[in-house]
Amino acid sequence: GRLQVPEHIERQADRVCCNIDGLEASWAKRAFQFAEAHAAFLRATPRNARIALTSSDDELYAELKARFPESCTWAKGAVTEDALKNAAAKQKWHAFCTRFESVEDYNMGTLLRVDPELDYTPENTFIAPRVQFLAIEVLRNREGFNDALRAPPKEGADALVFQLQACAVCRAYAPFRCNACKLTRYCSRECQRTDWPEHKKVCKSL
Repeated sequence: GRLQVPEHIERQADRVCCNIDGLEASWAKRAFQFAEAHAAFLRATPRNARIALTSSDDELYAELKARFPESCTWAKGAVTEDALKNAAAKQKWHAFCTRFESVEDYNMGTLLRVDPELDYTPENTFIAPRVQFLAIEVLRNREGFNDALRAPPKEGADALVFQLQACAVCRAYAPFRCNACKLTRYCSRECQRTDWPEHKKVCKSL
């Protein structure tokens, strides 16, 4: 089934956005909804299943390990805003992000958790470029740091790949997005047409 954005995250986004105008308000709400969708995705994915966030996961993981060997010493995958945004780190991350400009929304501001064993909260998040978020979350998935939030192992799940970029209707890989909200994904026009009666109720509120 499709992952729904719970009402509490909608209310939280509305409170944050009520005093922000225009594009900033739109970005803030999208950031909240993306974070909640990612959290719901983790909670729905068995610990013994493989996760694919993008088609570039292998490259993101290899480049992160090569450019940032200190990632091996991050305690249980935890990071701090200062560790990623100090002067020296900024230069290295700029080169990293430029390397992955082809990744969808690579420079979009995204909520990144400090401690992967905890959920998205104001105390446990800061803003990072989307490609930085993806690289760190790929590492957390592959090295087991996200297991605290994931579903219990399920028989046969070790042969499955759960995709974050999944179609809202059939859960297949979805390279296309709704042009309006930029959040809901589809594998084809057929699935988008099937979903429109329900999606338009949410999409028009974005």
